[in-house]
Amino acid sequence: METGRTNKALTANEKAVELDNQDEVAYNNLGVTLKELGRLEEAEINYRKAPTLKSNFSHAHNNLGATLKELDKLEESAISYKKKISIGT
Repeated sequence: METGRTNKALTANEKAVELDNQDEVAYNNLGVTLKELGRLEEAEINYRKAPTLKSNFSHAHNNLGATLKELDKLEESAISYKKKISIGT
Protein backbone atom coordinates (compact mmCIF):
# COMPACT_ATOMS: atom_id res chain seq x y z
CA MET A 1 0.00 0.00 0.00
CA GLU A 2 1.37 3.41 -0.83
CA THR A 3 2.16 5.76 2.04
CA GLY A 4 -0.55 8.32 1.23
CA ARG A 5 -3.25 5.67 1.26
CA THR A 6 -1.81 4.12 4.41
CA ASN A 7 -1.86 7.47 6.19
CA LYS A 8 -5.51 7.96 5.15
CA ALA A 9 -6.29 4.47 6.44
CA LEU A 10 -4.53 5.33 9.70
CA THR A 11 -6.69 8.42 10.15
CA ALA A 12 -9.86 6.48 9.35
CA ASN A 13 -8.98 3.62 11.70
CA GLU A 14 -8.03 5.97 14.53
CA LYS A 15 -11.40 7.69 14.07
CA ALA A 16 -13.21 4.33 14.13
CA VAL A 17 -11.60 3.47 17.48
CA GLU A 18 -12.42 6.94 18.78
CA LEU A 19 -16.09 6.56 17.76
CA ASP A 20 -16.46 3.07 19.24
CA ASN A 21 -13.79 2.00 21.69
CA GLN A 22 -15.58 -1.34 22.14
CA ASP A 23 -15.16 -2.41 18.49
CA GLU A 24 -12.62 -5.22 18.27
CA VAL A 25 -12.49 -5.00 14.47
CA ALA A 26 -11.55 -1.31 14.64
CA TYR A 27 -8.62 -2.10 16.95
CA ASN A 28 -7.50 -4.95 14.70
CA ASN A 29 -7.72 -2.74 11.60
CA LEU A 30 -5.76 0.01 13.35
CA GLY A 31 -3.13 -2.59 14.22
CA VAL A 32 -2.90 -3.67 10.57
CA THR A 33 -2.36 -0.11 9.43
CA LEU A 34 0.22 0.63 12.13
CA LYS A 35 2.09 -2.54 11.21
CA GLU A 36 2.15 -1.48 7.55
CA LEU A 37 3.71 1.78 8.68
CA GLY A 38 6.38 -0.13 10.61
CA ARG A 39 5.00 0.96 13.97
CA LEU A 40 5.10 -2.53 15.44
CA GLU A 41 4.89 -1.66 19.12
CA GLU A 42 1.74 0.40 18.52
CA ALA A 43 0.30 -2.36 16.35
CA GLU A 44 0.93 -4.82 19.18
CA ILE A 45 -1.02 -2.65 21.62
CA ASN A 46 -4.04 -2.54 19.32
CA TYR A 47 -3.90 -6.25 18.49
CA ARG A 48 -3.84 -6.98 22.23
CA LYS A 49 -6.90 -4.79 22.82
CA ALA A 50 -9.11 -6.55 20.25
CA PRO A 51 -9.27 -9.95 22.03
CA THR A 52 -10.11 -8.25 25.33
CA LEU A 53 -13.32 -7.14 23.63
CA LYS A 54 -14.01 -10.42 21.84
CA SER A 55 -11.86 -13.30 23.08
CA ASN A 56 -12.56 -15.56 20.09
CA PHE A 57 -11.48 -12.98 17.50
CA SER A 58 -9.02 -15.20 15.67
CA HIS A 59 -7.77 -12.55 13.25
CA ALA A 60 -6.45 -10.43 16.11
CA HIS A 61 -4.69 -13.42 17.68
CA ASN A 62 -3.11 -14.25 14.31
CA ASN A 63 -2.04 -10.66 13.65
CA LEU A 64 -0.68 -10.33 17.16
CA GLY A 65 1.31 -13.54 16.73
CA ALA A 66 2.87 -12.26 13.51
CA THR A 67 3.72 -8.90 15.04
CA LEU A 68 5.22 -10.47 18.16
CA LYS A 69 7.34 -12.68 15.93
CA GLU A 70 8.68 -9.60 14.13
CA LEU A 71 9.42 -8.03 17.52
CA ASP A 72 11.35 -11.21 18.44
CA LYS A 73 8.91 -12.05 21.24
CA LEU A 74 8.78 -15.65 20.17
CA GLU A 75 7.22 -17.25 23.26
CA GLU A 76 4.38 -14.73 23.27
CA SER A 77 4.00 -15.17 19.53
CA ALA A 78 3.59 -18.92 19.94
CA ILE A 79 0.93 -18.41 22.62
CA SER A 80 -1.00 -16.06 20.35
CA TYR A 81 -0.81 -18.46 17.41
CA LYS A 82 -2.01 -21.31 19.65
CA LYS A 83 -5.01 -19.23 20.70
CA LYS A 84 -5.77 -18.56 17.04
CA ILE A 85 -5.55 -22.26 16.23
CA SER A 86 -7.77 -23.24 19.15
CA ILE A 87 -10.46 -20.80 17.96
CA GLY A 88 -10.24 -21.77 14.30
CA THR A 89 -11.14 -19.38 11.50
